[in-house]
Amino acid sequence: MNTPPIFRSNSYASTCEEMLEELLVSDVLNANLNVCFVTSGDDLGRLGAELSARCDGTVIGCTTSGHIAHDGYQQEGIALLSFGEGTRAWSWKIDDVHQPELSIDAIRDGVAEVLGTLDMNQTFGLLLTDGLCNAEEWLTTLLFEALPSIPIVGGSAGDHLEFAQTLVLHDGVFESGIATFTLVTTDQSFEVFSMQHHHPTSKRLFVSKSAPEERRVLELNGLPAAQAYADAVGVSVDDLTPAVLAKHPLMVPVGQHYYIRSPRNVLADGSMMFFCALEQGIVLRIGESRDMIGALDAEMDAYEDADAILVFDCILRRLELEQDGLADQAGGILARHNAIGFSTYGEQFDALHVNQTMVGIAFGGRHGRE
Repeated sequence: MNTPPIFRSNSYASTCEEMLEELLVSDVLNANLNVCFVTSGDDLGRLGAELSARCDGTVIGCTTSGHIAHDGYQQEGIALLSFGEGTRAWSWKIDDVHQPELSIDAIRDGVAEVLGTLDMNQTFGLLLTDGLCNAEEWLTTLLFEALPSIPIVGGSAGDHLEFAQTLVLHDGVFESGIATFTLVTTDQSFEVFSMQHHHPTSKRLFVSKSAPEERRVLELNGLPAAQAYADAVGVSVDDLTPAVLAKHPLMVPVGQHYYIRSPRNVLADGSMMFFCALEQGIVLRIGESRDMIGALDAEMDAYEDADAILVFDCILRRLELEQDGLADQAGGILARHNAIGFSTYGEQFDALHVNQTMVGIAFGGRHGRE
C-alpha cells in the first residue's frame, strides 16, 4: 500500500488504548519511519511495545516536556511524524551514554555500509538522548566525528521539568540512560536549521568554581553562583524561578558566534545546575532576549510551504513565551508552518549540544531565505 511521503498526527487522549486507536491509521501503520514524542505516563511500556509491534517500519521517540503539533504547543498526549514512500531509516541504540565508544564504533561501521548505496545529499541523522544524562556534549561530539559529513539534529528527552526520569524509545522499550541514532535517507527535499533569539550583553560572569561532570556551577565571580547570577540580572536569589532563568541565559563565545548555556535550577547550597557543562575559568556574558516572535516568524517563513518541519525546541523558550503571554502566538506560527516536535532539555546540532535554541529540519516546499 502506498503511503504519503510525510504525515503528521497527534492525540490528546489520556490512556494508551485511546491513543493507539486514534493514531494507528493506515498511513502510520505502513510508514517506513515513525518518530513519536509523548508525555510521561503509566502506559509508556505498553505504548512503546504496541507501536513497535504494529507499525511496519522503524519507530523511535522519547518523553517530552510538552510537544508541538497541529494546535501549536501542547502539554499532554503524543505527537507523531511518519515518513512513507521515498524514505528509509536505520536505527541504532547507544546503550550507555556515559561510555558510548563501543556503540559509536558499531554505528560508524553500520553507517559506512549503508551509505555505500545512498546519496549523502539526501541523508541526515536524528539523535535522541536521555535528557538527564549530563553527557550530551561528549556523545554528540564523538558521534559527529565518527560519521561522514551528514547533518545531525536532535533533542534531549524531557519530563515536564520534574527532572526525575527521561526516557528514549528503542525496539518498543522506553529506557533511561540511552540514546538512539537514526540514519534517514529520503526523496523529500530538506534543509536543516538552527535559531536563537538572545544576544550577549556587556555583563560578564567568570566561572570561578564548577563541577562540569555534574553540570553544576558552585561559584561565579568568587561568590556563590546563585547570588552572583541574581545580582547580575537584578533580582533576589528567591526570585530565580525557571521563567526568570529562561529570560537570562549565559552565553559563551566560540569563534565568531555566541552559544547559550542555560541555567536549569538553583540548589539549596547556592550553586546552580545548568543544561550544559561549564568549565572552570571560562568567561560568559548574560544574554538578553530580543523579539522571539519576530525571530520565529522570520525563520518559519523561510520554509513557508514546507510539508512538515521537525523541530527540537528548548523548554526554556516555551517558558519565556508563557511568561510573556506569547505562547499561543508562537504556537500558531509553528502550527501554520506544519511544525511538529517537542520541548527539549537540550538540542543537538551536528557536533554541538546547545541550549535555548530551536533546531530542526524542513521537508519539501521552498527552502532558503531572501
